[in-house]
Amino acid sequence: MRAKEFVILENQLKEGINDPAIFKVVFLIGGPGSGKSYISKQLALSALGYTTINSDIAFEYLLKKNNLNPKMPPEEKSQRDAVRDRAKNITADKSVLAIQGRLGIVIDGTGDDFEKISKIKYNFDALGYNNFLVVVNTKLEVAKQRNQSRFRTVPDEIVTKKWYGVQNNIGKFANIFENFAIIDNSGNKETTDEQITSTYKKLVKFTNQEPNKNAAKSWINLQKNKHWDDEQLKEDSEQNKLVIFDIDDTLVHTQTKVHVVKNGKVTHSLNSHDFTHYKLKPGEEFDFGDFSNAREFFENAKPIIPMINQLKRDINTGNKVVMVTARSDFNDRELFLDTFRKYGVDMNKVHVYRAGNMTDKISTEEKKKIIINRLLDKEQYNKAIMYDDAVPNLNAFVSLKKDHPDTRFYAWHVDLDGNATEFERN
Repeated sequence: MRAKEFVILENQLKEGINDPAIFKVVFLIGGPGSGKSYISKQLALSALGYTTINSDIAFEYLLKKNNLNPKMPPEEKSQRDAVRDRAKNITADKSVLAIQGRLGIVIDGTGDDFEKISKIKYNFDALGYNNFLVVVNTKLEVAKQRNQSRFRTVPDEIVTKKWYGVQNNIGKFANIFENFAIIDNSGNKETTDEQITSTYKKLVKFTNQEPNKNAAKSWINLQKNKHWDDEQLKEDSEQNKLVIFDIDDTLVHTQTKVHVVKNGKVTHSLNSHDFTHYKLKPGEEFDFGDFSNAREFFENAKPIIPMINQLKRDINTGNKVVMVTARSDFNDRELFLDTFRKYGVDMNKVHVYRAGNMTDKISTEEKKKIIINRLLDKEQYNKAIMYDDAVPNLNAFVSLKKDHPDTRFYAWHVDLDGNATEFERN
């Protein structure tokens, strides 16, 4: 799926500590046919600053796009399962962005599985989130009728099973959530509107409260200390600066493996972190075959939010920004670029250099060093800055100082959480 499809499905995610609903999570539950979508719109949750996490939105969109029957006939199961997997990937991407940014989130679910909802709730508690549960309730017969008029229907027996599941869990939910409201959406418009208005007022008050948990306060203080002020951005924009980003474990986390081959056979496989520290033994060579799979990269690469934000800041200064990766060419260039575009990175302003395309029998850090040296030979830069998770790459980078004495070199080491610490400057 291309980035433009992702953008259609995704609300604009707000970055930073000034998000209006920061550290707030609203659980919106109700069975099929309860009218959650209608209630969600009436509560104006998006206007309050919330991002909704719901794979059903993506699933229904993709059903339409792929011309699949919303009644979900058995003969379309294989195509539908593929669409469902893509919808889950979209939801996972939104979840990663929103949670790592501590944005206000709406978890949209049926509520028939108490253990699942409570586990999600406790995970948000650990991050420092405050929570609010809204139950959208309706009579069973009303739910069945509405189900038949939905774009995507489910069998009556599933509607009934989930309806009873929600009813059995309402009392349990009331005991574990900090804030709780029930909206009866059975058809009496006056009653429903009154309950929507009452719940909306509670949500506004809830949303406007300052985060009060220690984990939230600590995270906010950390972000304030990292914040770049306008003067710093202005200073950076006035300098001729080259900024270099590694990709794997610097901008994104992936599960792609590099294979070690000896005598034509794979002896073992390395993740990107282990690969940066591995020294080939006599007769061994690397196989980067899996690293060219753009589809795998697009669907499974998880953004490292602090570094994605750093990348976007550097692009905005107007300086030269490049990515230098150990990978070779991908089998779908646009799909690879879409991986970054869907997180708001303007890839028209970034050039990607692939050390894996070089056939020389030398280390990855030496290949990267050659690429960067060529960039520095082409143009005189006041500063050269490199972000990388691999120490050998950073050492190779700063060694270029002797060949470019008029350029100041800044090497930053990136840990697995995306925290960058100054490694060396000269």
